[in-house]
Amino acid sequence: MVPGLNKLRVAIGSSAAIGLRALAKLPYGPQLIRAAASRPGIERWLRALLCVYQPFPDIDTATKYIRRFIPAGHEHSDVVSQLKQFADVTRESDYPVLFYLSGYAPGLSTVFDLGGGIGNLFYPYDRELRLPATLRWMVHDLPDKEEIVLQFAKSRNEQRVGFSRRMEDASGVDLFIVSGALHYFEDELAVILGRLAELPRLVVVNRTPFSQADPIVTTQVGDGYVHACKLHSLAGTIAGMEAIGYRFVAKWPVHERASRVPLRPDLNDTYWGLFFVLDADRRQLEASR
Repeated sequence: MVPGLNKLRVAIGSSAAIGLRALAKLPYGPQLIRAAASRPGIERWLRALLCVYQPFPDIDTATKYIRRFIPAGHEHSDVVSQLKQFADVTRESDYPVLFYLSGYAPGLSTVFDLGGGIGNLFYPYDRELRLPATLRWMVHDLPDKEEIVLQFAKSRNEQRVGFSRRMEDASGVDLFIVSGALHYFEDELAVILGRLAELPRLVVVNRTPFSQADPIVTTQVGDGYVHACKLHSLAGTIAGMEAIGYRFVAKWPVHERASRVPLRPDLNDTYWGLFFVLDADRRQLEASR
């Protein structure tokens, strides 16, 4: 498409999304939206109108579609700049994690940070928890982040932060953390962890949008970039983790952000954080293998 026409389509989609989100806040607004979206002809028209703001069947389909309109995604320079700023901030939603991790922190030796950006999460956690000097904090993200992760750690004189190219490196770690990134993965968390040779001891999920019903794929649109994302089922995520041997310890709302899917207001919700501990019996079984 012509670049100017692409921008116009996205702008129209943004206005349509704002209008539907406003309607969803009115009495009977969600019912009206769902009734309209249940009619195939109207739904097709609404999807075309919403452009990159519409729901999709899966992340791959969403990514292929949105790249026709907005080429940039996680590699956008503004995303990296924001992550560098976050390294110096302990955000409100970090405090529940710090609370539940505080008793485990002195004994942590390995951390796997899935979708960890530039390793920015390590720095506020280290300031608050005084993580062990022997800790290995492995960031797993897109390949283009590797050099940025290492250079940023070097600029902070930090030896504990490194980059992992392999999911297998998460096997048996003390802490598996995915903060602000689980929704970029198609697979459920239990499926991702279930592929590992040994389950991590602790699992933290934070700053993640969830669906209160069925999973739904949508998008996050920023200034000049867009990401496809999947709102996994909150109840399904917890049940899946329990099924593979984890004890569900706590959940907390993340009021810093909210997810608003224009055509699915019934699924709209705040972001959430979750904390899991591998059951002692399961840990013993893993150790005996």
